[in-house]
Amino acid sequence: MRTFVLLGFLTLSHIAPAQESVQSTPAFIDWSAFIELILPADPSHPELKGVYAESDLIQFSSKAPGLAPINYSLNSRLWDLAKSGHWPMYEDVLLTKPIRFETAMVRYMQLDTLVEFDPESLEERLLVDARLDAPANAPYIGVRQLLMYRDQTASFELRTIALGPCSESGEVYFWLRVPDNTGPMPDPTEMEWGARFKTLDSSPGPATWDEVISGLAPLFTQLNDRLRQDPNLTLYSPQGKLVALGDRPCLFSCKKTELVIDPVQFSEQMVTRTVGIDEEELVDLQLVQEWYLDERSRRLYTRVSAVAPRFKDKQAEDPENASPQLLFYYRCPPLR
Repeated sequence: MRTFVLLGFLTLSHIAPAQESVQSTPAFIDWSAFIELILPADPSHPELKGVYAESDLIQFSSKAPGLAPINYSLNSRLWDLAKSGHWPMYEDVLLTKPIRFETAMVRYMQLDTLVEFDPESLEERLLVDARLDAPANAPYIGVRQLLMYRDQTASFELRTIALGPCSESGEVYFWLRVPDNTGPMPDPTEMEWGARFKTLDSSPGPATWDEVISGLAPLFTQLNDRLRQDPNLTLYSPQGKLVALGDRPCLFSCKKTELVIDPVQFSEQMVTRTVGIDEEELVDLQLVQEWYLDERSRRLYTRVSAVAPRFKDKQAEDPENASPQLLFYYRCPPLR
C-alpha cells in the first residue's frame, strides 16, 4: 500500500433517506439551508481547478501494486460504493427514486468497437468491448449538503446528504445517499482519501440556497454582528493579513465622519459618509471544506474550515457580470 500525506493548501496558506426535515436539524442552530455544489472529483487534476471550485489532495492511500497507475478521483470510489450496495443509489437529488446498480450499469455502459484484420484468413472481425467508465471517470461531483450556523459559537457545521458523479455539463449520473455520521471523526491521517475544496462559481448564496431555519436575521447580518466584537474570532483580509479588532466595524457598511477642506473657499467642514460594503451587495458565501473518506467504515466526513462572504462591485463597468470579490476570510473554530 502506498500512502501519501499531502500538506498543500489552497491559495489561503493560513487556513488549514429523503430530504432532511427541519426536525432533524441539531438543536441551537440559528440558521440552516440546503446547498448544492459541483466540485472537482480529482483534486490532483489541474484542468479541473478554477471553475466550480479549487481543490487540493491532502491525504491519499493507494492499494495499486508496484507501478500501476494511481487513480486519485473520488468518483472511482463512489462507483465501488454503489456497486457494493453500502451507499443506496437514487435517480433524484431528493432521494425519492431508488435505482438498482444493475439498472445503472446498463444505462451507463459504453461500447467500444474495434475492427481487427486477420492476415491469414483475410477477414475482418468486429470486436466489442464494454466499458463502465462514464460515472467512474466523470470529472466532477454533484453534492447536496445541509449548511448550519450556530451564532453562540460562531461556527459552521456541515451535513453531506447526497453526492454523485457529475459530467462536464453539470449532469449528475446518479445520487448516493451518504450515511449519517455520529461521534467524533477518526484521525484524518488514517483515512484513505482526503481533499480540500474552495468553492468558486458553485459558492452558495441567498439566490441558490434553500433555507430551513432563517433565524432572527439573514445569515450575513448574524455573521457581521458576531464578528464585529469578538477578538477571539480570527479574520483575514483577501491578501491573507490578520484583521485587527479595530478594523472590523467597517468590514461591512459603516458611517465615518471626516474633516474635509475646500481648496477654493479655504473652508473646513465635517462630512459623514458611508464606507464599506452594504450587506445587500453580498451575493454568496465562499466555503473552504475538508473531506475525508474512510473506506474501511465506508464513511465520508466533511467539515467547513473557513468561509468568505463575496460581493459584486457596483462601481465596476458591468456590475451584473463582474466576478465576485472577497470581503474577508473567517477561519471557523474547530468543532467540539
